[in-house]
Amino acid sequence: MIKNIAKGYRSLIASTVRILLLIAVCAGLGFSIVYPLWKWATTSPKSYTIACLCLLAAAAVFFAVKSFIRLGAKKWLVRLAKLLTVFAGLGFIIFSVIMGNRIAALVAVPLVFILYGLLAIGFKEK
Repeated sequence: MIKNIAKGYRSLIASTVRILLLIAVCAGLGFSIVYPLWKWATTSPKSYTIACLCLLAAAAVFFAVKSFIRLGAKKWLVRLAKLLTVFAGLGFIIFSVIMGNRIAALVAVPLVFILYGLLAIGFKEK
């Protein structure tokens, strides 16, 4: 009976130590990744911004080319048109509200839905 109790405590302590080690490893890795980036961003914000924008643009191009290859030209262009319609419409609506032109925003809401519907129904993806 005492063996079972000792075995249970040993298991509990081992699990606790593993969890604490995992927390320490995660904190160490997080610090070793975040601190140099933070230092770079505070010492040279222009180069940090340029590097981040270049990485973001490279990722966008990579995923766009990957989906273009997977979908084909027509489906890809239709999806791009849908995406641009939604984001441009939302951007115009937000811009109009911020500039105080709520009437233009109210007119744009149904127009965005109609244009998206035309793109979705008019160019059925097969």
